[in-house]
Formats: sequence, C-alpha cells, structure tokens
Amino acid sequence: MYSNDESVSKTFLDAPTTTSVDVLWPWWSTISAGDFATSRARSTKARVSRIYGPLHRYLHRCIAVTIAGRHDSREWVTQNDLFFLHDLLTGGGQLGIQVGHILRRVRL
Repeated sequence: MYSNDESVSKTFLDAPTTTSVDVLWPWWSTISAGDFATSRARSTKARVSRIYGPLHRYLHRCIAVTIAGRHDSREWVTQNDLFFLHDLLTGGGQLGIQVGHILRRVRL
C-alpha cells in the first residue's frame, strides 16, 4: 500500500487519521436509531443492531473483522469503526491513510 519511504514522510505522518466527534456523532443518527454516545456515557460505542440498513451493517462487519481486527465483539460499533464507516460512505478520503498507519504499526 505504502512504501517504507512513503510511510515515514511528513505528508503521511501529518495526515488526519480521525474525524471530530462533532461530525461523527451527529452523522451516526443518519444511519441509525438514537445517539452514538452522550456526554454522560461511560463508553463511546453503540450496538450494531441500531443501524438501519443491512448494507451499513455489512460494511461494519467487514471493518470489524478486517481493518479493526476484531473477531469477537462485532456487535459493537466503536468510535474507530464509526470513523471508517463515515469515511467509506461519505468519500472522506482518509481511510487509506488510516489503514496505512495501522499497517505501519504492525510492521514495526
């Protein structure tokens, strides 16, 4: 995906790897029932069963078992999962860089 030189370049290392909760949490309500998290919530995750569409649930399953590497607790959407879903469905363009960062950590 990225060469060694690319993965240590300033452009790669300075690229955004998250999206603000001010964007993600309201967006969650467009694909699901209820809020993703509240200011009083102890955790920042929500149940997959709250997602309306089967395509979005399927995309989440793919994210959970591949990019996120979770083969258990796939019934929860974490904030990182929400970032990946948002990027895939809105064309944010940050997904490749985020995956590159994950692969770089694994490789080191």
